Amino acid sequence: MISSAVAGAVLAGSALLAGAAPASAGCGYYVTDTVHLRSGPGTGYASYGLLRKDDQVAVLGKKGQWKKVTPMNDPQSGLSIDAKGWVRGDYLRKATCTQLD
Repeated sequence: MISSAVAGAVLAGSALLAGAAPASAGCGYYVTDTVHLRSGPGTGYASYGLLRKDDQVAVLGKKGQWKKVTPMNDPQSGLSIDAKGWVRGDYLRKATCTQLD
């Protein structure tokens, strides 16, 4: 028998995981190298900071070779999970989804 405290902790953890990424993001993308998260689609735009290799992001939009992204989890660089910015698409690789039954 599971105590109500344990059951509550499990449900709370599930809620946190469910809220970690936009529902439409799917598995997202991984950053392939350290790259600037820019305020616009080009190197002439200001940098908000760095995304590190293997940070996971959701793609929100696209303009040419650039993709507007937001982190799906806490980035290694310390950028806010609410950050939104632009990364050149060739620094991203699609994540592989795994379904657990």
